[in-house]
Amino acid sequence: EGKVTWLTLRYNGTPTANITVIQKKPEDTVFNGTVALGKEFSFNGTDKKGTLSTEIKIYVNDVLNTTIHTSCSQPIGPGLVSGDFEVVEGESREGGPLCPVPSGGYTTLDCCPGTDPLRVSIGDTVTYCYNVTNIGEVPLTNVNVADNIYGGVTLDDTTLAPGESTTGILTHTVVEGDAPEKTNIATATGTPPVGQDVTDTDDCSIIVTG
Repeated sequence: EGKVTWLTLRYNGTPTANITVIQKKPEDTVFNGTVALGKEFSFNGTDKKGTLSTEIKIYVNDVLNTTIHTSCSQPIGPGLVSGDFEVVEGESREGGPLCPVPSGGYTTLDCCPGTDPLRVSIGDTVTYCYNVTNIGEVPLTNVNVADNIYGGVTLDDTTLAPGESTTGILTHTVVEGDAPEKTNIATATGTPPVGQDVTDTDDCSIIVTG
């Protein structure tokens, strides 16, 4: 709700460094000090309305490390990781919570028709159904799934709006080498508008009975 007025960040970089935070308008230094690894530090906005303007630039030992948007045009809630820093808490101009950080996706891997573990015999064909749903609040791009045994999985869609899903299918003919049991693990990855990629995993197993 409105621009950010203050932030608390956690430093996850080199053991100890000099940290400088500069807001965009006016170009004021809102924090400058020595911060140890894992320690938190806070600062307040200094524009006419007491906010951090539209963005802040963070320097580590006088070298630009990252830029964080503070206008709520992009998510900036607790848990956001940018460069060597993580947002711990803060507040917006209207006194409300910070903008939400995107949560991850939800992945399911079924040995269709869904029995897990699935009992099979040598020569049977197993269909693996990979389903990815964006359960977050922002779009995900570059959505992909990797199977620990079969590698990349072709999906129907690679961009998911909140609530949307996509599916991929692989088939496998059971061989002696699959006995007595084989487990596949699917890892889905997606890229939110800001912050690190989000991931989720699921697995399914087949039991070879003959």
